[in-house]
Amino acid sequence: MDGSTVDGCAPSNLAIYISGGIGDGILNMVFVRALADYSGAPVTLLMTQQESSLALFRAQPYVKEVVPLKEASKLQGRTRIAHISSVLAAGSYDALFLFTFRSHVAAAARQAGIPRRVGFLRWHHPHFSRWLTEQVWVRRKGTPHPDTHTWLPAMLRKVGCPYEACYPSLEIAPDAITAAARLTQGLPRMVGFGLNASAEKRRYSAQAFAQVARILHERDPELAFLLCGASDVRHIAQEIRAALPSSIRVLDITQDATDICVSQALIARTLAFATNDSMGMHIAVAHNVPTIGLFGCSPVMRYAPCLHPLEPSGGPGMDGISPSIVAEAIWSRLPEAIR
Repeated sequence: MDGSTVDGCAPSNLAIYISGGIGDGILNMVFVRALADYSGAPVTLLMTQQESSLALFRAQPYVKEVVPLKEASKLQGRTRIAHISSVLAAGSYDALFLFTFRSHVAAAARQAGIPRRVGFLRWHHPHFSRWLTEQVWVRRKGTPHPDTHTWLPAMLRKVGCPYEACYPSLEIAPDAITAAARLTQGLPRMVGFGLNASAEKRRYSAQAFAQVARILHERDPELAFLLCGASDVRHIAQEIRAALPSSIRVLDITQDATDICVSQALIARTLAFATNDSMGMHIAVAHNVPTIGLFGCSPVMRYAPCLHPLEPSGGPGMDGISPSIVAEAIWSRLPEAIR
């Protein structure tokens, strides 16, 4: 991997392209913040994530604007390149960083006349280098997950940005803080459970989460539990609630269309967060919340100091992660005044 730097002034009108899921956008914000600090001005994000999630990114003080590119994904070939090129040209950017490499975006950036185009390339894609002015070369395979935390620091160092991981990497809008405070009245000590995951096999079961809650509640009856996720995991949240006695207080935000910024604020209020590999995990990490990551069927992430990953020890898959081990991992990371 080439880690050399390139002399030159920091760009003043910088744009960053990020595709993938909401979690991909969130985990990359630590690098976005570093580049904004380096350039001395808020940056523009070009994102393919769902419009409903973009409010979270627009709320960041180091983000000037978020330009949605999801509609461009429906186009093909030269039409798509021409469309993105027109968007880039309208922004008059002096630099574009591709946190996610897409050949059509790189081609559109060159067509738009952006003078600096920075990204990473895999060794078996040398023909794409003509579209970038500066690149970091990465292996075809074998890099740890998430890949971006392997090569984005090298990319930033290459252009002279003195990157250091900085958490928390997200900030919360004041109205979201107010809404979260209202929802958690009477729940001062809260542990969060992240129920979502991109595939069902990556989800911890309702019965396992309920057992974790029971173990923790026996140790501290004042603990309450936040159930986080979208509408596709409402049934899991319902099962958890049905499995718990009424004496255990639960705040279930899967049942309503909770604004993503309010969800973020609620997660940030938790004392600890146990979660599947999901958006909720990335939000918790972004706020430096002690996070227990459940990796029964996905590559283990080890990129954040507040993230404690758990892998199966009692068999394959998520069922191989014992609720007692999850509960102990949470308990050991709660404030000493509670334990």
